[in-house]
Amino acid sequence: MKRDSKLTYIEWDMKTITPGDYSQEYEISKKSYEWFLNNVYNPIDKPRGLSPGESFKNYLKTEFEKLLT
Repeated sequence: MKRDSKLTYIEWDMKTITPGDYSQEYEISKKSYEWFLNNVYNPIDKPRGLSPGESFKNYLKTEFEKLLT
């Protein structure tokens, strides 16, 4: 019964996807954020009224996707 129970749990676990399966933590230094603000972010052209933080998140996402593809 213990063996069958373990196999059932593994089967259930393989069919269940959680955000934790696809999340990553990345530490950002103040220097990196300031570089972004001075070299990439342009408050005059900011698309759709995004905040600097949201723009930085989108920038990082784009850069990570370039590295991964």
